[in-house]
Amino acid sequence: MKPGADGEEEPLLAFVGWWATRIWGFHLEHSAHPISVYREMKASGLSAGQLRGGIRQAVRDCVSSAADLPLSKIEEIDRELRAGNLRTLTSLRAEFTRNLAGVLKRGRLRSEEDYYFAVNVIEDGAISMTAEDRRALAEWIAFWEASSSAGESSA
Repeated sequence: MKPGADGEEEPLLAFVGWWATRIWGFHLEHSAHPISVYREMKASGLSAGQLRGGIRQAVRDCVSSAADLPLSKIEEIDRELRAGNLRTLTSLRAEFTRNLAGVLKRGRLRSEEDYYFAVNVIEDGAISMTAEDRRALAEWIAFWEASSSAGESSA
């Protein structure tokens, strides 16, 4: 299941809210806090799909920001998240690894969401992969970007 698939929004939003407050130090009332941003986006009339995409991107940002954390810190974070009945960082990383396997098996990026996921994987290095898989992903990203640029210039 993709992070944020039907029924998963609330647990993921809770994770992002916890992360922003506890790890990044945002006060819940701050306008840049992801919960505040989500509420503002929802009030603006964005579709459920757009809101889910925003939540998934926020989760990817959280996971990416943890790429260089030592194992002891990850274990500490997971304990706190479990104590709050929230998704753990480790479980989200495992989900991302499964998502990466799906993208690699397909042999292409099929959506903008796949594109941003792939960019995060390449940039943060939090998910280990072979050099061959990394090259393939980089090629698909370049192809996506070239295709997107071509579509914009012909519009």
